[in-house]
Amino acid sequence: MKNYIRRFIPVDSLDIAAMESWLADMAEDGLFLVSFGTYFAHFEPRPPRKAAYRLEATVFPLVEPDKKKRELLEDFGWEYVCPFGKYFHVYRTKTENAPEIHTDPAIQAEVYEQIYRSKRNWGILYCSIYTLMLLALVFVRKPGFFNIILNIGFILIFGTYMAAFAILGIIQFLRLRRIKNLLKNGTPLSHSGDYRKKRRLYLPASVFMFLLFWSFLLTRFGIAVVYWDADWRELSEPIPMVSLAEIEQNPAFQNGHIDDANTTYVSGDVDNEIRFRRSFLAPEQTTITQSGFVPGRNWAGSSDPYEPTLAFHIYRLRCPSMGGRFVESQMDWELSDLMPWDTIDLSAETGLDEAYLCVSGKYSDALKKLFLRQGDTIIYVSYFGEADLRPFVPQFAALMQETYPTRKPQ
Repeated sequence: MKNYIRRFIPVDSLDIAAMESWLADMAEDGLFLVSFGTYFAHFEPRPPRKAAYRLEATVFPLVEPDKKKRELLEDFGWEYVCPFGKYFHVYRTKTENAPEIHTDPAIQAEVYEQIYRSKRNWGILYCSIYTLMLLALVFVRKPGFFNIILNIGFILIFGTYMAAFAILGIIQFLRLRRIKNLLKNGTPLSHSGDYRKKRRLYLPASVFMFLLFWSFLLTRFGIAVVYWDADWRELSEPIPMVSLAEIEQNPAFQNGHIDDANTTYVSGDVDNEIRFRRSFLAPEQTTITQSGFVPGRNWAGSSDPYEPTLAFHIYRLRCPSMGGRFVESQMDWELSDLMPWDTIDLSAETGLDEAYLCVSGKYSDALKKLFLRQGDTIIYVSYFGEADLRPFVPQFAALMQETYPTRKPQ
């Protein structure tokens, strides 16, 4: 395999004149194009010579050029080199006196007109989807400040990347329209452009987009998502938690699910697990979920089997000053407007910065939510069951002082 030399691509793909000038200068320096990558072009060292390059537009993205066309251009002194992006094929002269590929701008304009329409239609679709996403975020789904806190790195980076991507798309679209209009008016494309001056702007812009893209991947798939999760019942060492069995105070209580035969099964059970997450402003996020049943017991006033659940969340913030706003927005997020809630302020009796026990009032008093905060640590508990959660508030508060594993236990 040959060792090719890489060079940073100094201009945008639609800056045709500058691109062709750059490739021609590289040939005079003894570097001949072999292929294009995302940010770099690959060259093969050869004896220097003058060689012109042409970017031939195509309406068939990512498709090899027609064989007959390649053979015809070969006869006129143009060799096919490689594709460039989605809409271009690159040709290079084999002799200095090769005639131009295009002599009629009107014919060439037809290809650019189709590319322009395709990009315009995709741009409209992209903007429509992006607008709908923003409308859904603002008017349909209450994001809550705490959700922004947990994912702020991802949200900021993703938003910046999408905005930069849109700006670059608009610039390309306007450049493509200008090329199309020039050709329609009978003005042939220029094949000489100052790529050196434009490189000073294009290089930092490309580096910025590259860093944004990898930062997006890192925050989405490395920091802001689950680091690990496991069935807490299978851990070799116990983890700090208030058990659902302790709250239920029923010797017959069992963790797991109940099937139609009223017997327990564990296979596929994802409701008894510990999960650890991480984000920049909330570097520790631990969630412990528990579910179970009491054989032979039904919900009060119902024939349905009694299956209580408990979800315990603990967040440790990087900035303690965000704690109060965090709890406020978390309560706004978790307490549905469609279900009235009775809220009991337990801050004084617990000695915590904030402590609230919320019980659903209208439809069922089985759903209870607990919000506790001390400094940079927040606990949120969601319990669905018939036991009284209030006597266990001190035990939940004590969990703020505990240390949770940041790595999956072996």
